[in-house]
Amino acid sequence: MTVLSFPLSRNSVAQPTPSGPTSEVTIKAGEPFTVNAQMRAPATQQLLAIVTYQLNPRPGSAAVPLSPSPPPTTFQCRGYTQPNNPSNQILTLQCTTNRQLLGGDYSTDGQMNLVREETNESEKQPVRSPIVTMVADPFAATQFPVIVSTSLSLTHHQSLSDGAVRAQVILDSLNAHFPSNTVNNKETRAYLRQEVEKAKIQVVDLTGKRYAAAQPSGTPLPIFFEDFDRRLDKITRELGGVPTAQRITVPTAQRITAPRLVLAQLPKTTESVEAREQPGTLQTQVIEFVAVLTDVIKGFSKMIDSGTQSFSWSITTTPPGAEIWISRLGKPETKWAGLTNVKDQTLEYARWTFRIDWNGCSKIETPDPYLQSPIPMEDTKPGCK
Repeated sequence: MTVLSFPLSRNSVAQPTPSGPTSEVTIKAGEPFTVNAQMRAPATQQLLAIVTYQLNPRPGSAAVPLSPSPPPTTFQCRGYTQPNNPSNQILTLQCTTNRQLLGGDYSTDGQMNLVREETNESEKQPVRSPIVTMVADPFAATQFPVIVSTSLSLTHHQSLSDGAVRAQVILDSLNAHFPSNTVNNKETRAYLRQEVEKAKIQVVDLTGKRYAAAQPSGTPLPIFFEDFDRRLDKITRELGGVPTAQRITVPTAQRITAPRLVLAQLPKTTESVEAREQPGTLQTQVIEFVAVLTDVIKGFSKMIDSGTQSFSWSITTTPPGAEIWISRLGKPETKWAGLTNVKDQTLEYARWTFRIDWNGCSKIETPDPYLQSPIPMEDTKPGCK
């Protein structure tokens, strides 16, 4: 920190020479410095001392504004006398400058204001203050970036919550306007395909994209997004359509609310059970679409509540020693390591089909991982030889 010293005098103020006063120090705008004033005798009371510096442009000084708004051209130096230290005849003033100060030579009016703050009494005294050359800070000017667009950024919990709300809206509309026994004709099939694609693009794909953006780079997406995609694509193909691979951009922000779970009052089906469709209706596709939307709501909500991407399960059989085969839509069946009985195993959230096999005699289980975790499964060998 720079320290300047100057004499304090009641009798005279330094007069400028014909060629003009000379700067005694160069300070960069924004940097503080200190001025020391010599008093004739120690002060007996605490007084506030103030000197005010004003820009005094002179020919040849570089005083160029660095900001569209007028930069400041004054600053102050302040300090207090120390009455508890009678031997101290030095009055120290701290000078605070602004980074936006205009460059050039600064001087005072030759006066120091002494203020007793307790009584608000004040007195001006003549004093010679050093002239200061202020160098403008080259980084003081603000460089505003050009904003071309904005996008919505959500946490992974907010992404899942919004996805559950979107699925609920489609489910509510479907339950209200599209009963399971609706006649199978061109118009209704087109409408149902449209709703299935809406669920795929505006719920599953969009939520997956937002969820991935909220995770560290390289974090794999939970497999249930792929699971939901495949199930919706299957419905689209059954309705005579071609599944789209479209990925939409993030729309403007929407209000995020907690998901409201409404389980559809339609028959539950699984991949291992064939629904009996009434002649001339779209019952099978409607039931499966409702099941997917319901699973989306429960799955997203389950991840929010548990903070994990997996569920636990156990299988107990009578007799034990059965093989366990697992599969999900679009993936080949694989054998689980170990035979029954098994306990506290884990799988990622998705609709898994379990096939329990005793030497060719099999039973199928399709538990709901979003509704119950851990899942205990118990089976008895059904009359196999």
